[in-house]
Amino acid sequence: MKSIENQSLKNQLGDVLIGLVSARNDHCDCDSSIGRDNKHKPHAQGEDLEKKEREKLRKKGWSEAKINRALADRKNAHHASSDTEELGSWLAFMNATVQIAGSIGLLLHIYSGDIELETIELASKAEMKIGFCELETLTTIQCDTLYSFTK
Repeated sequence: MKSIENQSLKNQLGDVLIGLVSARNDHCDCDSSIGRDNKHKPHAQGEDLEKKEREKLRKKGWSEAKINRALADRKNAHHASSDTEELGSWLAFMNATVQIAGSIGLLLHIYSGDIELETIELASKAEMKIGFCELETLTTIQCDTLYSFTK
């Protein structure tokens, strides 16, 4: 994990924001199972992630058939047992953090640039007791909503 600073989040959350960390140090975690049920819907900035991915693959010279197969395979892979392992690890981490710190926040945002410089407009906030959070809950996390989990 990497500690980060994001001024737009600090401005919106004030003293509530104690620390901000990225789950990945060296690359995005776009393939994470968190929020997977919502990632192919347009996000707050109005961009369709699948459309962006298609454009990126076209630039690499991929045919439409190859792109369609790759995206279908990726969607199918998202529902594999590896998702359960990843989500289980996230839930265990979140549980442990709540037991030590009393709470943890989770924010899914689709970045278009630098993680520390990106302007993030929170769409909403949601609170939940960590004991009620299940693996399936993590797959339905909405982009740009701050989820606060407590004991």
